[in-house]
Amino acid sequence: MRIGNRSIVTAALLMTLTCTPMVGWATRAVGTMITGPITASPSSARIEIAHHAYAIQINSPAAKSANTFYLGQLVDVTLSRPAANGQSEVVAIALHHASGDAT
Repeated sequence: MRIGNRSIVTAALLMTLTCTPMVGWATRAVGTMITGPITASPSSARIEIAHHAYAIQINSPAAKSANTFYLGQLVDVTLSRPAANGQSEVVAIALHHASGDAT
């Protein structure tokens, strides 16, 4: 193998190894999804769902949209970690849409 080819292979290997953490974050599983009514006026830092307060992750989609929701709305929130963990934060908030028809 010539020296020019070795440098290309070395550069490709170096790029592959440095990009690995990004791939790991992209495939990371998110925590629990919780559905319930908003029981206190939400802010960009905290939301209360069914009388349980949850911190909202900074610079997340949830932080940007939290002020558009109001008391009594039924929402789905996605947590950063499983709900059993006390350090879980809300990363996404969406209105809950019923699945199935009410008869």
